[in-house]
Amino acid sequence: MNNLEDRLRRGLESPLAADPDDGLLGRIHTGARRRRRRRAAAITAATAVVVAGVAFGSSALKGDEHRPSPLVGSSTPTPTRVPAAVIDLAVPDADHVFALTSDSAVWLQQSDGGWQRLHDFSGSVEYVDFAPDARNGWAWGSGLWSTHDGGKTWSEITDGPGTASDYGYRVDLTQDRAWSLHRTDRGGMQLWSTPIGVDAWSNTLLPYRSSVVDMETSGGKVVVLAASEGAGQLTLLSRNDVDDWTSLDLPCAGENQAYPGNAEVFVLCGADKGGAMVYRSVDLSSWEVFGHSDLTSVTAVVPLADDRLLLLGSPHDLLVTPEGSEPVDVGLQGDEEVFQDTGGGAGDTAYLVTSRHRILISRDTGLTWSQLG
Repeated sequence: MNNLEDRLRRGLESPLAADPDDGLLGRIHTGARRRRRRRAAAITAATAVVVAGVAFGSSALKGDEHRPSPLVGSSTPTPTRVPAAVIDLAVPDADHVFALTSDSAVWLQQSDGGWQRLHDFSGSVEYVDFAPDARNGWAWGSGLWSTHDGGKTWSEITDGPGTASDYGYRVDLTQDRAWSLHRTDRGGMQLWSTPIGVDAWSNTLLPYRSSVVDMETSGGKVVVLAASEGAGQLTLLSRNDVDDWTSLDLPCAGENQAYPGNAEVFVLCGADKGGAMVYRSVDLSSWEVFGHSDLTSVTAVVPLADDRLLLLGSPHDLLVTPEGSEPVDVGLQGDEEVFQDTGGGAGDTAYLVTSRHRILISRDTGLTWSQLG
């Protein structure tokens, strides 16, 4: 079995045709190790069913088997354009844009538009995220690292959520805490958190531990996804207080995917007449109809604001709001893709990273797009 086949088996690109046991195993693997920012959903008019290869995220990876080795201790002058091979962005506020490149280097955009190379990791890093203060951040891939000085220095976390695991690492942020859903080598799920600003991780009681498959954060809350046997019904569990969780079933059964924004969660459900209905939950205790998509396929779902959802797909891209839907052109070329959650945004400015390592930018909350750099 080659490396790609092994990753397929581990659930990073699990097919829906897997039997229930394998499917559940794949979703659990994916929940802890999946490429969080490469999620993709597909909606086909023929089936009118929203497909999300695995619960809360299926991967659409390209080219990662040939990632260059990380550069260690290199010193590179600040370029005047976007660094090559960008794979992830973190946008904690309007004044800071951090980029992660495929050689496991973190960059910061300067006020003049140039980029400063901040740090080269000694291990393989695939994701980066920063708190709103732009000083405290976490990066993960072959291990888990943290910074508390704006990305200049990083320390590897080797205990708690950084304990060695075959299922990878991941961090999600609320305003005051960092959260990590960690699967141990014995198959147990653990929910860890630490106050932002330090690495003082503690274990949090996790409800329905045996059925939890994923975690996100939305509206200042941590949200976990639990699956019934065979994924007949997926349920969002949002943490209100210590040991107090609210349960909310997804508005449609099956392997549908939830897309969290800053203060809400979106779900796409297949519509009887084709396309999809878009549902939104703001209070995480009920759903409301947000809009409708007539696209024949959807390859990425990007919450831009509380009242704006960007759908990438065919025959065009679509901006959905409570007032209606409007076709937009993000500017993808040929078979170029946008991997789920590779971008970020602050205010009216939004960013996306493409499979060709281009950064796309919109300064009007998704109406018009251009290439950065």
